[in-house]
Amino acid sequence: MVRKVSFDEAVSPVVGVMLMIVVVVIVGASVSAFGMGMLSNTPSAPVAKIGYVGVMDGDIGEAGKIGLIFEHLGGDDIRLDDLILNLKDTQLTNITDSEGNVLGTTKGHEATVSYRDLPSSSIMAAGADSNTAVLKSNPYKDYRFSKLPARKNGNGAISETKGDVTAAANLLLSPGQKFIILADKYGVEDGVRNGKVYYVAERGSAENPYSSGWFEVSSVTTYSIVHEPSGSVIASGTLTGSVI
Repeated sequence: MVRKVSFDEAVSPVVGVMLMIVVVVIVGASVSAFGMGMLSNTPSAPVAKIGYVGVMDGDIGEAGKIGLIFEHLGGDDIRLDDLILNLKDTQLTNITDSEGNVLGTTKGHEATVSYRDLPSSSIMAAGADSNTAVLKSNPYKDYRFSKLPARKNGNGAISETKGDVTAAANLLLSPGQKFIILADKYGVEDGVRNGKVYYVAERGSAENPYSSGWFEVSSVTTYSIVHEPSGSVIASGTLTGSVI
């Protein structure tokens, strides 16, 4: 008698495995396509070299024009309204008790200021003191970043009014052009060589600012400039430069 062997029971598991493989491949391809679509929608960062030039310190005890000046040294054109400034004081300060014993250390200030963060109106209203200069209310209360110099219609007379400074022609920076990021205060302590800039971003309120801090204008303070649309750092360094 010839025994018949049936293979029907083996067919179903094989087909099931093949179907699972097909499903996995389809899902993987869909996820990959979705991820590539998201990546393609992210703006690319400009390839540009930006260098720190120095600080405009105004006049101590007065209201004037103060801030950090940078220069576009080469590469792609960039837009001022795409930029964010990050500052970090790298110094560590000792925490001591009444007898001078060191109990610990505290980190320096860090602050982030974007194109949209206007200068502090409360600091302007309070005014300067004998060791500090403050940003002048008129016309600097209406913008934080400005091309140097900003011109009417991009190529006319020098202007510092909001309408001209924030016009499209003055938002675009090409190699060789400078720009200033206005600070809220500039101060020099007695017996100290280097001055400090104070930046505050009052996105909530003056009593509860989003970001603020004092930063020594020297190698102890690092900066980075971020291209906001792409999230990429396009420049970094220390505040080692001139007093202008």
